[in-house]
Amino acid sequence: MKTSIQIWFISLLITISVSNSISSPLSGTYTVGSTGRYLTINSAINDALTQGISGPVIFAIFPGIYSEGINVLSSITGSSLNNTITFKSQTGISSDVFINGISINSSNIILNQLSLNNLIHIFYGKNISLIYNNLNSNYITVGLFSYNINIFDNYNISSLNLQGQDIIGLPIQNVQIINNNIGHLYLNYCFNFLVEKNIISNGISTNSSVSGIYSKNIITGIVNSNGSFYNNFIIGQVGSLPYNFVNNTVVGGSLSSPTYLNPKNCYNNIFINPTGGPTIHSEYPIQASDYNLYYNGGNNNLINFLGISYNNVQDFYNVTGLDQHSSDQPVSFVSPTDLHLASTSFGDPNLIGIPDTNVVDDIDGQIRSLTSPFKGADEIFDIPSPVELSAFNSTINLNNVNLYWTTTSEINNLGFVIERSINNQDWLNVGFVQGHGTITSINNYEFIDKGLNSGKYNYRLKQLDYNGNYEYFNLSEAVIIGFPDKFLLSQNYPNPFNPVTLINYELPSYNNVQLKVYDNSGKELITLVNSFKEAGRYNVTFDGSNFASGVYYYKLTAGNFTSVKKMFLIK
Repeated sequence: MKTSIQIWFISLLITISVSNSISSPLSGTYTVGSTGRYLTINSAINDALTQGISGPVIFAIFPGIYSEGINVLSSITGSSLNNTITFKSQTGISSDVFINGISINSSNIILNQLSLNNLIHIFYGKNISLIYNNLNSNYITVGLFSYNINIFDNYNISSLNLQGQDIIGLPIQNVQIINNNIGHLYLNYCFNFLVEKNIISNGISTNSSVSGIYSKNIITGIVNSNGSFYNNFIIGQVGSLPYNFVNNTVVGGSLSSPTYLNPKNCYNNIFINPTGGPTIHSEYPIQASDYNLYYNGGNNNLINFLGISYNNVQDFYNVTGLDQHSSDQPVSFVSPTDLHLASTSFGDPNLIGIPDTNVVDDIDGQIRSLTSPFKGADEIFDIPSPVELSAFNSTINLNNVNLYWTTTSEINNLGFVIERSINNQDWLNVGFVQGHGTITSINNYEFIDKGLNSGKYNYRLKQLDYNGNYEYFNLSEAVIIGFPDKFLLSQNYPNPFNPVTLINYELPSYNNVQLKVYDNSGKELITLVNSFKEAGRYNVTFDGSNFASGVYYYKLTAGNFTSVKKMFLIK
């Protein structure tokens, strides 16, 4: 009887232990697949739903074709912005894992490096991220009060649909769509979105109010959307009521169907209609428009505004007061499908626009000029430098570095800030040399960086103009200040002095160093150094403010080396 009770009690403990193990919240990485911790994706999801999670969870899916898909249709206890649930390819290669569709009605889910054999549905989703997935020409639908949605670096998306419901007041909010390859983009009742650095091959459409930003996209097809547009290449037609339309390059339209554009603010754009029809057709008043470029092959009816045709920009300005500084002229691009400016357009003063605080760089991320940015989405950097530098060299004299540079011409040159980096650390300002303003003759400059310790030094010049613009010129080779090959105590400088002087010494090896000052009778007055020092060059300042005029001695002791020098304090 006693033995039976013991066996029953042990079995109970084992059952309780197993039960507790099974019901513990998930945390960490779990493999999924035929040889994984979970045999199926559904079994992994079921455990997450029933047990909850206590930390970030990654379901690493082994290579294979999974017909079951990923379906998370309710919230998971313990999930949060930090405690996310990630479904990803175990190998890190999206083509290794094929999923038969995904449905998400939950929060804090990440889908990473997967291939889809069917569509992705996200409804009532919160904090959902899709990263590096291959949609294989399937589409993504996000709808019904979803928010905090991140769609990054995915490709082969046939259509991306953000379908908020304006009738029942359920918008989609806080969406980032960045660096994807998309067929068609559709937005309905969507707010606070960023669409950036995407290739969109079949246009953009909306069916209700939207607000957000389109930036640095390459778009082909018809673009019909609200929001603000910055730095986009658009090959096709625009039919929009954007708030801001700034630094875009638009090539498209036809004789009967030009770009329909009604922005509140329209600056620094290039509008080309290669068919000879109007470049833009605006049916509503424009609040502000200037520094744009319009061209339709030199034909009439360049701009159609409020039902009136204008044959050139000057006529348009005379009547409307808009586009005072705009121009109408041809522009050369790299190709019909690459709207970067061709070299024949470099340096064209008619392509200079006006600075805009919302547009600090171009479609490629190149910084724009602070004073004279180019029109369109592409900034040009092949404009001649205001300072032409023909040489920048250096020499070493003991532990001093001499820098020499030569200019062949200067425009508006305030001068040069000399910057130094020690052993690849941060750049420090170590001096300034005045420039010559505007001059076309050759000028030679020199700067000496004195008293350097052993190490590797890089130098650069920061050339400044009087408008605050600057350009960097780097010394091509690093400067190496080596270690001394012998002990040395240098004569103080200045000498005589009043009341401060500098004492330099050099060590070829690691040593215990003492540097002391004595009066003329040999009495020790002060210890300047008493510590172990690495090999290198050092300097110490001696302040004689509290001492009388007279002769003093300073003594360096380093290991077996001793040296004494005389100095004179004269007040």
